Amino acid sequence: MSMPAAKRQRLSGSKKALIKRDLLTLPQEIVFLVFSFLGAADLTTCARVSTKWYAAASDEQLWKPLFLYRFPNPRQMLVQQLRSQKLHGKQSVGPNRHGRQDKWKTLYKVNHNWETGNCKVEELQLPIHTTRLNSRQQHLPEEAKATDSFLFQVCNDIIVTASTDSANIDIWQIEESIIRHIATAPPSVETVAYVTCIKWDNTDHTRVVAGYSNGGFTVYQFDAKKRSIMELAGHAARPSVDCDRHSVQSIALCEKMVMTCSSDMELSTYLCEDQGTRLCHSLISAMTWEPLTLEIFAKSNNSYQAIVCFGMSAGLDSWTLGIQEVIFTPTVILSSRHSSSRTHRYGSNDPIRKISYAHPYVVTSHNNNTMQHYRICSEQGQRVEIEHVRTLWGHTSSVGAMALDARIGRLVSGDRAGIKVWNLESHNDLVVGIENGLCENMDWIGFDSEKIVTVAGDHENNVKVWSFSNSSGDK
Repeated sequence: MSMPAAKRQRLSGSKKALIKRDLLTLPQEIVFLVFSFLGAADLTTCARVSTKWYAAASDEQLWKPLFLYRFPNPRQMLVQQLRSQKLHGKQSVGPNRHGRQDKWKTLYKVNHNWETGNCKVEELQLPIHTTRLNSRQQHLPEEAKATDSFLFQVCNDIIVTASTDSANIDIWQIEESIIRHIATAPPSVETVAYVTCIKWDNTDHTRVVAGYSNGGFTVYQFDAKKRSIMELAGHAARPSVDCDRHSVQSIALCEKMVMTCSSDMELSTYLCEDQGTRLCHSLISAMTWEPLTLEIFAKSNNSYQAIVCFGMSAGLDSWTLGIQEVIFTPTVILSSRHSSSRTHRYGSNDPIRKISYAHPYVVTSHNNNTMQHYRICSEQGQRVEIEHVRTLWGHTSSVGAMALDARIGRLVSGDRAGIKVWNLESHNDLVVGIENGLCENMDWIGFDSEKIVTVAGDHENNVKVWSFSNSSGDK
């Protein structure tokens, strides 16, 4: 015969109070030890209990190992450094609703949203008015009139726009759910030319350069706080635009150096000084290379490296990628080396439609819905080569726009169906695809560490912002 089960003893009032005591009343070291065994999802749940629990679960030392474990890519570490700096008078990682700086938690949240495609999408109206092309642009190709009536560049909440029927550029700032106009900048000299391309300075994102149809350009610097823009330098190449063969096809700005490539394949470098702008070097190609993009990088000993990427024929109706590297100072060209992709043996049977370059990555898009991923490999003073890495599959229509960020190895591309995010440093290629919801061609894409900005179809004043810092799932 078994003994009856023992009855549970009732707890006294003092013992009840002990059991109901909040975990946070324990020593801080013990609380941290308990929380260190939790994952990101559990810490997020704990943060919803109370204000004190939110503060404890948001400790940077809890989120740092979680971030480094899930995002081991060493380039991701650069994001934390960039976000800790003040850009355009605004700190990248600001205080949360409790006044604390949650850098590692914020980094984890933003990168998690990038990987899962969890974002908040807003359509913002850019208060610009589309005007018809005037007589100055009647010589433009029909496709240029239809698709290139507006030019866009975006960086850290700042948008630069230009119209191909005007020589002015406009600076805008994204604030909350609206776009505010900062300033309008006229060209450096009185001209009848119009803007053909715009580009940020890759060393100072408060400076932008605009290239014109007559081969000239103007360098501006803006202050978002003061809502002002100032002209720094300019070059008036030719006063007439009766012929567009001298128009600036691509442009780059680095410190005091400006490089332009005209439609007649003249590659020119200029030095912008207080005394004025002077031409330093000029190289001319006997062949036309399209499409084409270029960048300038500062090196030691007052020298610069220019990389020109362009599409070229590989014979037998195939195309591949070519590059030219030019090392120069304001007074002399030190070296000039050329290379084309040999790893991609037969080239592509489809012409190159667009080129996106951010050293060392180059990505080309084609009408057959694919993209080709290349890497530039250079040896100091010896040679420069292009390595074909792989073909990127996943788009169901031709890619209309691309953008690259080499600091974190990220590529964002867009087509009629939506946008896709790629990790170029991973073997998994495609990270996530996000549907657009509108069956319109995507004409332009730009992004930073927190958001993607797109312009699609014929609605130049309709800007779509895909924010990963304020996602749709946030409470």
